[in-house]
Amino acid sequence: HHILNPTGFVPLSKSDYLVYNGDKIQYIKNAKAVWETSLDKSKLIEVIADPNDVFFYILTDKGIDQVMLSNGKLSSIYKGQGLVSMTAHDKGFVVAHQSDGLLFFEPSFKLIRKEDKLPSLDLNVVRSIHGNLWVGTAHGAFRINQKDGIKYYASKRWLNDDHVVNIKPGINDNVLILTKEGL
Repeated sequence: HHILNPTGFVPLSKSDYLVYNGDKIQYIKNAKAVWETSLDKSKLIEVIADPNDVFFYILTDKGIDQVMLSNGKLSSIYKGQGLVSMTAHDKGFVVAHQSDGLLFFEPSFKLIRKEDKLPSLDLNVVRSIHGNLWVGTAHGAFRINQKDGIKYYASKRWLNDDHVVNIKPGINDNVLILTKEGL
């Protein structure tokens, strides 16, 4: 790749992937750069792949952009500030806002609903893992599912500290929660 100071990548296969930094994205296929695109005065926060591998969705400090995998064409699909994380979930998308809660979108990015009745609104990360929605905050983590509702995890009983940085799937249906002080 030719991205200076890369901050992340999204794999599609063993030889296809996207590499990015704060303002550029490059698509690599079979060890060759296919295209590169720059974000116009936006800071890249997170990139997720479309379940059908047609688009990538780019969360920035100004909203959500969509980039076509075939040609790198970038288009804005949602404008908004304060967005901190996003995930594909339940045939749509969920976006965490730093103080307004969770925003639920249809696949076309039409806003369906906003959920602000949560254990904390100081959100850092949202992930869909094993069919459940996991949210990390500055005050712990919580899981949302249809059957049990919200399960809240905070304090030394569950976490090294309450400031959750990231959440990832583990082995055998486990969920790993990274905090400022440990995993």
